[in-house]
Amino acid sequence: MAIPVEVALRSADGLGEGPCWDAVRRCLWRVDMAAPEVLGWYPESGREVRLPMSARTSVVIPAADGTLVVASTDRLVRVTDGGAELLCRLGDDRTPLNDGKCDPSGTLWIGTWSPDGRPAAALYRVRPDGGADQVLTGLRASNGLGWSPDGTILYHVDTPIGSITAYETGDPARPRVLTRIARQDGLPDGLAVDADGGIWVALFGGSAIRRYRPDGTLDRHVPMPVSHPTSLAFGGDRLDILYVTTSRHRLDATEQARQPLAGAVLALIPPVPGTPVGLFGWPLIQSNHCHR
Repeated sequence: MAIPVEVALRSADGLGEGPCWDAVRRCLWRVDMAAPEVLGWYPESGREVRLPMSARTSVVIPAADGTLVVASTDRLVRVTDGGAELLCRLGDDRTPLNDGKCDPSGTLWIGTWSPDGRPAAALYRVRPDGGADQVLTGLRASNGLGWSPDGTILYHVDTPIGSITAYETGDPARPRVLTRIARQDGLPDGLAVDADGGIWVALFGGSAIRRYRPDGTLDRHVPMPVSHPTSLAFGGDRLDILYVTTSRHRLDATEQARQPLAGAVLALIPPVPGTPVGLFGWPLIQSNHCHR
């Protein structure tokens, strides 16, 4: 049965990315990688928030202390009402930061990408105190991340080689290729996992999103009204809405006219709700009894 796709927010993002549902604020955060700003949208009221940043941003992560952690080129910063403070430096101009997400323990996993296509990118784990460990190397564009519902398996996208790889989180040196996506079907980009362990992935240039079963078999292929869906996140109080960010990047004027929804936030009702995304620093805040 086909799943209807609707317009959630008729935005005009140049390169919408990094959607993340903030259950505390009941807000969907995202970034526009074509502009140095963080974007928030409150579905119930329709209110939108724009937080200007000093450099190109790639992802925004809610933290348990009420701040936002934002990736900006070669650094992670905490954004508060009073401004931004440095959390740590990772990557550089040749391998800038890309997609990231928190695991169930509150640790942030974030990767870099190599603009020239060399296998020079990496994946890092960042602790609440700002300390970081390199987990994987030899990547080309570290992208979508997600965890199995029990938290024991990490799913990770390396976009240029078209793979989704599963790692036992206790031993990331032992990869298992979940699936490889043919180039003509699009490039795997952002990723999200549902409560049954299904892995949803956006196909950049492929005009679709897909759901794969935990064994790697294709379960659903959902066409999109745009050619470049970028990433996705489960949202709503029950995590029963799947939001999809999209891009106008790389579309000429003719293609933009043919795709009026390119750059919008789309939404669909998936057959299974999502799993919650961790807040950065949750165990640290929990130990101090500060979680809201």
